[in-house]
Amino acid sequence: MLNGWVVVQTNFLEAKKPLRISAFHSGNAALSHHHVPFPHGAPSEEYSKPALDAAHNRVYTSDEKVGLVTALDFKADVGFVPVWQQPQTMDSFWAVVGPRHRRNIIGTDYLDGQDYVVWRDANTGLELARSGPLDARLNGNIVAIGFNGRFYYLGVHDGTVNELTLKPA
Repeated sequence: MLNGWVVVQTNFLEAKKPLRISAFHSGNAALSHHHVPFPHGAPSEEYSKPALDAAHNRVYTSDEKVGLVTALDFKADVGFVPVWQQPQTMDSFWAVVGPRHRRNIIGTDYLDGQDYVVWRDANTGLELARSGPLDARLNGNIVAIGFNGRFYYLGVHDGTVNELTLKPA
């Protein structure tokens, strides 16, 4: 739910058509908006659901086959408005963290046979930090948020629990 709208997306399994994200008004399903964030993205596949930030009326989504992530503002009168898009091969669920004025989003990036955790500025899409390699398989889990700036990545390939802590550069 995003401020009275139900937001869903397609292509949980590999599809020959690009991923589509839709919003339906919870009080009147005839009111709807649809958007294809990666129009040239076929085949398409994304195991996770979109992440919703109700404070900013923003949606974050990705397509693992296409290798892109994006932020979309949702406006009830016009629908989805693209904010930014970045290359990232993500199979995990997004974690939206931080205070309203300094949001970050956390997801994974699978490159060269290794999975990494990536922190991005939610407003700009700028990559803020990246972990070292953590797993040899795509990871469909969410990067779990712990206490005191700790995050946890659950390894799929070898069953490890990796604790991650950001440190100033």
